[in-house]
Amino acid sequence: MTIKPAYLLVLFSFQFTACTQSGSTISEIDPVYGVVLDELYREKGVKEVHVEREQFYERKLVYPRYLSLYLLLDDEGRVIRKETSHNDRISRRLDTAYDAEGKVISTISYEIKPGTSKDRSGREGIDWVYSERMLHESDGKETSGKYTWSHVKQEWHQEYELRTWEQHDTTYTEQRNLYGTQGQLRDLTRAYLLDGDPNVLRQDHLTFSPKGMSEPRYRYTKIEDGKVIEHGNVDYEYELYAFMEKNPGKQRFMFSKHGYSTVLDELARQTTGRLEPTMTYQYNGKGQLILANEYNTEITYERDADGRATAKRERHTGGAGGTISRCYYNKEGLLTHEVKTSIRGEPSETMFYKYTFR
Repeated sequence: MTIKPAYLLVLFSFQFTACTQSGSTISEIDPVYGVVLDELYREKGVKEVHVEREQFYERKLVYPRYLSLYLLLDDEGRVIRKETSHNDRISRRLDTAYDAEGKVISTISYEIKPGTSKDRSGREGIDWVYSERMLHESDGKETSGKYTWSHVKQEWHQEYELRTWEQHDTTYTEQRNLYGTQGQLRDLTRAYLLDGDPNVLRQDHLTFSPKGMSEPRYRYTKIEDGKVIEHGNVDYEYELYAFMEKNPGKQRFMFSKHGYSTVLDELARQTTGRLEPTMTYQYNGKGQLILANEYNTEITYERDADGRATAKRERHTGGAGGTISRCYYNKEGLLTHEVKTSIRGEPSETMFYKYTFR
């Protein structure tokens, strides 16, 4: 079974940030609403989402209420335009295009034109200019990859090429840098099932330059009943020690700049290694997230009878402190506001949600 790139993108696209939706373009169960967000927005006929925020520090209001996030949705409930803020002003924009099957085919990012007044607020008075473009599939005229906009020449320049192919049981994704290296600097990702186990997915991340391979990174994701339950690193420390004991004459090569990476990748392709989780997830009977452990942070969700998150508690494992985010909804089941405080009740931030409909 070959792992499709789109499937892998779903698996690694989790964003558990308070009660706020990520605006993801991937159809997955939203950790707040407990349903697929695109489908919810389509059902409710949502056209736009405006998220305003106010922030506190040591009980004092440091950023009065301002527009933090703007989303424009298509008829299918998918995000086609996303504007985000830096500090207290909208400053970034990302447009997304889809094919007939709902797959992302391109994104274009924008920045604010230099010289734009800093006294503006909200979305008014913004003059957007091109910044970067990501083409996920060739359109017949241009190859897939990343492009940057030249404000001098007023044209796109390709920064790197992107291509994906399948070979045997592995899906390969290559990113080849075109600036200054004539395509000799490249990143390669191998994605496959670990020992044929349909519940464990491996991703090997390799970087090559004209001088050799840099130290690779090995990741894995474990699936159960269609849900991600574990994500982490694959370790080969024992295999490396065993290799050096059996091959003492290669120790000098092992400790050379690129020799270590070469040997490590050979071992990674021949042995399983040990799975070391850095993130784990637990779900209720409806497949909705109730507990996440990410590195040293534990996140728990409390839900109402409809499966919507009413509270999210976050604390650092083994340490004091933490935060509580409480979510409130209108009669249509859409978020109206979210209040985040410390566990002692000190205010941190409040988010306000407004919608327009078709």
